[in-house]
Amino acid sequence: MAIDTAGNVDKTTYLRNQFEEVNGKCIDLDGFHDGLIEENVCINKGKPEDYAFGHFGIVMNNASIEMESRNIRIVNNRMEGMKFGGIFVIGEGHRITGNRLLRLNTAHCNENAAKFGCSALGEPDVLDTGIYLGSHAERPAPAKGNVIEGNEIMGWKMKSRCI
Repeated sequence: MAIDTAGNVDKTTYLRNQFEEVNGKCIDLDGFHDGLIEENVCINKGKPEDYAFGHFGIVMNNASIEMESRNIRIVNNRMEGMKFGGIFVIGEGHRITGNRLLRLNTAHCNENAAKFGCSALGEPDVLDTGIYLGSHAERPAPAKGNVIEGNEIMGWKMKSRCI
């Protein structure tokens, strides 16, 4: 991961970071809440085979029992060439606006499930969606009450699987 949080991380901003060739999640928001992810860039240029640990661009998580994923603003970021989706969302009160999620699902999930292990969390469509609204990560935390608008989502079958 390029940026990884853990524990109980609040009122934090990740602003204008640039990463290339990340073999994993670009930004892992485990324990992150009430913060801002803005104008970050993460670009992978290779094929999905080049990223054994390739993943989503931005992932919300909730391993810490001291927090709930809530009130995160994800604004004007660019995630390109992700092996799976662009943003994995759990929790509530998030604003996901103006992001450019390009060349997503380079693994061509679920069609290449056997080759790339395209199912996770018992939810068969989780890895082939541009912005995935999840029901849980480590603990239950259904995505609800979130604003998602003005995002550009492109990639393998994203016309039918964008959100």
